Amino acid sequence: LRYDAAMVCGLRLGSFVLESEIGRGGMARVFSARHLESDRPVALKVLLPERAARPDFIEAFRLEVQAVARLDHPRVVAVYDHGVVGPSELADGQIPAGCPWLAMELVEGGSTRTLAGQLEWPDLRGVLLGVLDGLAHAHARGLVHRDIKPANVLFESRGRGVKLTDFGLARSIGSALGGRDGQEVQGTPSYMAPEQWECRWQDFGPWTDLYSLGAMAWTMATGHPPYRGKMHEVMLSHQ
Repeated sequence: LRYDAAMVCGLRLGSFVLESEIGRGGMARVFSARHLESDRPVALKVLLPERAARPDFIEAFRLEVQAVARLDHPRVVAVYDHGVVGPSELADGQIPAGCPWLAMELVEGGSTRTLAGQLEWPDLRGVLLGVLDGLAHAHARGLVHRDIKPANVLFESRGRGVKLTDFGLARSIGSALGGRDGQEVQGTPSYMAPEQWECRWQDFGPWTDLYSLGAMAWTMATGHPPYRGKMHEVMLSHQ
C-alpha cells in the first residue's frame, strides 16, 4: 500500500495535522505538519506500511527515535514526538494502524545535494564544518550516523547553516545494537566506508562517518561522488 498524498494531507495524526508531502524514500514518507495546540510546524516521518509489517524495520525506526532523542545540538535536527498510528486514526486507510511516526524539526532550506558542485569554497567549508560540529556532538554521545551524504544534510531557511538529519542507521559505538558481522550491507554505496561494505560492525566508529564526510566533500566540490560505476565496481573502489 502506498500513500496518496492528496488524500492524506489535512488529516490528523496524533497531535498533528498533515499539510503536504515533502519527501519520500525506500523506508518512509515525510510530511510537513502542524502541532494542533502550539501551531508549531514540524516534519513528520511515517514508516511505509510494507516496512512497518517487518520487525527489523520497526526495530530500526525505534533505534532512530532512541538515537536522536539523545542529541541536542543546533547542527542536528531536533525530535519533538513519536508514536504509532492507532486503529482510529486516518480511517481512510492511507496510513494503516501500526505504522510508527516521528515528529521532527522542520528544516525548509532543502538538502545540500541540490547545490553539489555549485558552492564556492567558503560556503562549502561552512557546510563541512557544520556537519563536523553535529558529528562531534553525536560521537561524544556514543553514536555513529553511518549515512553521511548530501541528501542527509539540510540547509536552514535563513543563512547557510546546516543540520544533520536521518539517523535511521545510527548505532551506538561498541554496543550490541551495532549488529553482527556478515549481516546485510547498510548505507549509501557512494559514501560507505570499507567496514560498512564488509559489515564489520565492531569496527564502526567516528572514523566511519569521517570517511563518508570525505566522500561527501568530494561530491559537493565536483558535483559527483568520488567513485562511480556498477555496485561491485564502487565497492572495490572503496576497499
